[in-house]
Amino acid sequence: MRNLFGIVRAVYNFYLDETLQHGKTTMLPWLIKWSKVEPAADVEADAPCFTSELMAAIVEMGRGQYRSLFAVAAGGGLRAGELFALRVEDVNLNDGVITVRRSIVEGMKGTPKNGEIRHVPIDVSVVTEIRKHLNGRKSGLMWHSNRCTPLRLNSVWKWQLKPILKKLSIKFPGRNGMHAFRHGRISYLAYSGVTFAVIREWVGHGSDAMIKHYMAKWQSNNASEMAKLQPVVHTENRQNSGGDGKEVAPLEPNGTESHRKEAGAKAA
Repeated sequence: MRNLFGIVRAVYNFYLDETLQHGKTTMLPWLIKWSKVEPAADVEADAPCFTSELMAAIVEMGRGQYRSLFAVAAGGGLRAGELFALRVEDVNLNDGVITVRRSIVEGMKGTPKNGEIRHVPIDVSVVTEIRKHLNGRKSGLMWHSNRCTPLRLNSVWKWQLKPILKKLSIKFPGRNGMHAFRHGRISYLAYSGVTFAVIREWVGHGSDAMIKHYMAKWQSNNASEMAKLQPVVHTENRQNSGGDGKEVAPLEPNGTESHRKEAGAKAA
C-alpha cells in the first residue's frame, strides 16, 4: 500500500510540475498537501539479520513458550507465518524433523509461500527446547495465545522480542524481528558449507538469488571463514610479558615467533 501511494504521489507531483511550467495547471495543489517524492538514499540500509551469537542470547532470555519459539526460529529458519501455523503433529522429535505444511498470517490460514510442503531438520538443542515446552502434549498448535488462537506477528514483536532486544542494547530497525532469525539462519548455513540446493530445500526458496542476497547482508562479517585464519596478534596472558612474567621488548611490525623468543631471551 505504501508503494502504491508513492506511485500515485509521484504521478501527481510530476503532472503538477509539468502544468505549472506551462501556466495551465488544472489542479489545486493546496487541496492535497503531498510532499515531493524523496530521492533514493545514498546508503543502502542493511536487511534485518541476527548473528548466531545474538540468536542464542535471545533464546536464553525467552520466557515460557517463547523460548522454544525463538529456538525453532533460530534453528529452523521458518517464516513467521509458518511458525505460528506449526502444530505438534508436524514435529518429529525422534528424527529431529519439522514438516512445514501451512502458514498463518494475521489469523488467515494458507499454504507456505512457495506452495510446497517441506521438511526441515533441527539439531538436538532445538529438540530439547521443544520437548521442555510441550511437556508431553501430543496435539494442537505448537504455540498459541491465551485464547488458544494462533500468535500474531505484531504481538510477538511488541511484547516479547522487542523488550529482549532492548535489554541486549540492540537497536533494531523496523518490526520484522522474526524474519531476522530466518535471515541469520540461511546466512549461517551458507557460510558453514551447506550447499545451496540443500538450503533451498530446507528454507523453501526457489532460487539461489535470495540466498546470495542474505549472505551479502550477514552482519557477522563472515565469522565462520574468519575462524579458519590465524590471529594477526597473539594475545598473551599478561600484556608485554614473557612466559616467566618478565618484561619483553615489543615486536617490530611483521614480527615472528622467533623474534618474540629472541626478545624474551635478551630481557632475561
